[in-house]
Amino acid sequence: MEAYFDNRGNILTASLRITRDDSAIYTLHTTFGLRGRKLTVLKDENPPLGRAGSSVGCILWNEKVIEIGGTRKSVKDIRRVEGGLFKMNKSSYWRWMPEGKEFEVRYDQEGWKATLDNNMSIAARFLVPSRPHLFSKPEPPSLHLTKPALEADEVFLILLLIYSEIKRQDRTGQPPNKRAKVAESKAAMTKAATSTGRKARGKREIGLFLTMPLDVIALQEQ
Repeated sequence: MEAYFDNRGNILTASLRITRDDSAIYTLHTTFGLRGRKLTVLKDENPPLGRAGSSVGCILWNEKVIEIGGTRKSVKDIRRVEGGLFKMNKSSYWRWMPEGKEFEVRYDQEGWKATLDNNMSIAARFLVPSRPHLFSKPEPPSLHLTKPALEADEVFLILLLIYSEIKRQDRTGQPPNKRAKVAESKAAMTKAATSTGRKARGKREIGLFLTMPLDVIALQEQ
């Protein structure tokens, strides 16, 4: 399954849409308080039973808790971290149920990758554009879920990837949507400067023409 977040870089309040036909499969809504993010709710827009828009999971940010199907678990109880001394060398291992499969989650330059079975099977890729171009729209964050991921725990995987990316943004201090706005601002400034330069050149040419002697103008027109 390939899907994308339709609100630019804002993955906390957006619809997750199938790339093939743009249909919404999940929506995310986040509330904020004095301490920042409070609650992010994931709603299923195409549930097998029940009505569309019913909540299937959420993240309680201040408490560092994930809830799925009414069951709440602390992040520290469902995640373990292994690796070197530096954050870039570390892997996070996530497991919702004791008897469930464990996802190994790592970040690289393109985004997040979740694997199963000791890194033998790719479960998901969460691509987060980090280098916007000045003269083109930034690509939206996209999510690629494989069959093993869908069979294992789709909702849990989506929530843990969102949690991981937002925490990464907190550490780096500049989320993708802010970078996108910076790029758009630079593009607008470049366009304005180009337009101003053209206008200035036009005015100089008109002024030069008006100050020319009549005989020079006549020669140019011949």
